Amino acid sequence: MKLRILDNSIRIRLSQTEVDRLSALQEVHATTEFPNYHLNYIICPVEGSDFRVSFNGCVIRVSVPELLLKDWNGNETVSLSGESNEIKILVEKDFRCLTDRAEDESDLFSNPNTNC
Repeated sequence: MKLRILDNSIRIRLSQTEVDRLSALQEVHATTEFPNYHLNYIICPVEGSDFRVSFNGCVIRVSVPELLLKDWNGNETVSLSGESNEIKILVEKDFRCLTDRAEDESDLFSNPNTNC
């Protein structure tokens, strides 16, 4: 899971395995470890139609409506977006880069701009 925060927006990119978990209505989480501090970020399915976001000092929790997550792994929808407490939320499938990078991209989605 990749997290990007810019002003009042949160963007999260997910691997195929993470999208599969969310489509099965299971939460996905990751941790960034700082000296003496951990920042946890979690995406979890939630009933209803509203996105939600919260932060308690060490955990960013993004809740995405279950109806959007069901079958997300099997369809062509790339991103899910919403807003909560004036924070824009974008959750999207992460694609392999078109150029070689020093990252393991084996679990990322095939880039639609390639001939693969």
